[in-house]
Amino acid sequence: MRFSDFQNELDAVIDRNRLRLTAGGQGLTWDGEGWDGTDEDWEYLNDYGPEIADRLKEREAVGAPAAPAPASPNQPQPPAATLPRRSNDVFIEREEGRREWRSGGSRAWRNNNPGNIRGGQFAEAHGAVGSAGGFAVFPDYATGREAVKSLLGTPNYQNLTVNEAIGRYAPPSENDTGRYQQLIEQFTGLPGNTPMNTLTEEQLERVADAIERIEGWKEGTVTYEQQGTEPEMESGEPSDVPLS
Repeated sequence: MRFSDFQNELDAVIDRNRLRLTAGGQGLTWDGEGWDGTDEDWEYLNDYGPEIADRLKEREAVGAPAAPAPASPNQPQPPAATLPRRSNDVFIEREEGRREWRSGGSRAWRNNNPGNIRGGQFAEAHGAVGSAGGFAVFPDYATGREAVKSLLGTPNYQNLTVNEAIGRYAPPSENDTGRYQQLIEQFTGLPGNTPMNTLTEEQLERVADAIERIEGWKEGTVTYEQQGTEPEMESGEPSDVPLS
């Protein structure tokens, strides 16, 4: 997506939902004056909170703040008045009330989802514990990685060529599918017309590796919280690999 298109998308989400938002600190503050957006739009705001905050500052600077909405008792309310931490953080409930916060890094890393599999029945059946930004959240990397291989092993993919499978996995409505297919061939050495059902286990691993690399895996910071204790922080090292 071109930068200008991305800015237009941010503006459209802001105006479509008529949120009264204030850009401040690390993210966004909701002033409680009304909400008429969908759950999907709220996930979009969570995913791109910092970018929307920056966009709001730009709009306010030129006298174009987000359009307000009248309060209505019938309108559904967002999860909280102020988005905690950074708005695209992900948390995972661990044993005995321990909460794991995953901040920064890439969406794939925050969600333990190296293939950026969408949330839904398939993801839940393969270990997902929730979703964030429209993508499944898995309890750990190994579970998310195995879900990618399981998805590629379903009849919907096994009956296709590698290129056709990537066209299904990364459709043109969301991706530069042609570029994605080129990178898969470049990273795996497999011609695009190779039938998926002829791949060996090692070749399937290479496809999964390539998908992870293209989707982007960059580590951020993990913080653990438990009631009555101070947060414990662990910092990950960036591990993203350039695509070219």
